[in-house]
Amino acid sequence: MTYMKILLLLMFCTVLPMQAQQMKKLTDLKDFEARLLQEAKNIESIESNFTQIKYLDVFDEKITSKGTFYYKKSNKICMDYAQPMNYLIVINNNQLKIVSDGKKSIMDLHSNKMMNQMQDMLTACMVGDLSNMSPGYALEYFEDAHYYLIQIKPVSKAVKAYINQIQIYLDKKDMSVHKLRLSETATNYTEYEFSDKKFNSLKDEQSLRYASWLLLLFILLSCSHRVTGEATALPPILQAEAQSQKYNLQLDFMKHHFSGMLIVRQMPDNEIRILGSTYFGLSLFDFSLHRDTFIVNSCIEPMRKKKMLKILETDFKNLFLKSEKARIKKKSSTFEQRISGKGFGKTVFTLSGFVNGQAEKVQIKHPLIRLRIQLDKLNINNP
Repeated sequence: MTYMKILLLLMFCTVLPMQAQQMKKLTDLKDFEARLLQEAKNIESIESNFTQIKYLDVFDEKITSKGTFYYKKSNKICMDYAQPMNYLIVINNNQLKIVSDGKKSIMDLHSNKMMNQMQDMLTACMVGDLSNMSPGYALEYFEDAHYYLIQIKPVSKAVKAYINQIQIYLDKKDMSVHKLRLSETATNYTEYEFSDKKFNSLKDEQSLRYASWLLLLFILLSCSHRVTGEATALPPILQAEAQSQKYNLQLDFMKHHFSGMLIVRQMPDNEIRILGSTYFGLSLFDFSLHRDTFIVNSCIEPMRKKKMLKILETDFKNLFLKSEKARIKKKSSTFEQRISGKGFGKTVFTLSGFVNGQAEKVQIKHPLIRLRIQLDKLNINNP
């Protein structure tokens, strides 16, 4: 199973930095579960705004995303991201659909044992029935005057590799999810806060039709277009700076599509730190470039293959360091094409969208291994 599939499910069950130590242990668990189940029975649909905050401890920086959340009973969910870019996720029963940059991906949520566990968690969170939670998670319950807290810790080593713990805060007024927090480590986390909630406002089948319409609209509106060598040392394609630079990241390998955000910063010791993260907050990789040395700080298992890491090392060196092996194939006032390597190691870099001499769009293609990476600069400032 791909790491991306796990992330897409976990995003719906994640959020807030209140400490359980500040809340008291819940003593009447049966009453809590009965009320949660009763309130859930009265909910046919939910529509709300959400704010997502991803905290990166290495940069001491928060990245904010915003959008609209839709839920319809029987596991119909839509997450419509509006900031920092348009990104759509739809769950309809056992199918998950993602639309980003004009590309639609469809995944089966019941493809294996771990996915079934995640599906159990998702169902428990949304319909209020915690009795069906997988035994792969340990649950603790707390409360204060305003909220209940369900603290979930994975038991499975496979899930522990990605998730430290999950916290779900329920509003005591209506038992709805108020905030969620997913902690990858003790210091890296993603938070969601839901506001302006509307209950039972979506008419029958309206949410599913809306989701289908959004999928079509995203595909129509966000489809991207594409745009004799010089042998000399070429300057970096992208310039790492002391302030974080953020790029929309699209990665296609064979039949698989991944999307998220690339965050790059030049550290005080001239190290270039390169982080890849999904838009819903979980890390894909964390690399460092120090002079000509490439360091893998962390990387998800599907990408942590020797050959794949070597390809990524070469690509990121071409992006952020001077290159004596690449050459300019074509160049005009609006785009530039560079070629590096040959045979299976051949890489084509296409630069466009120049602003003040810097490319804001970069496409990296490995023709013979069917690997494509697309980077589009995001001009956003986060608090």
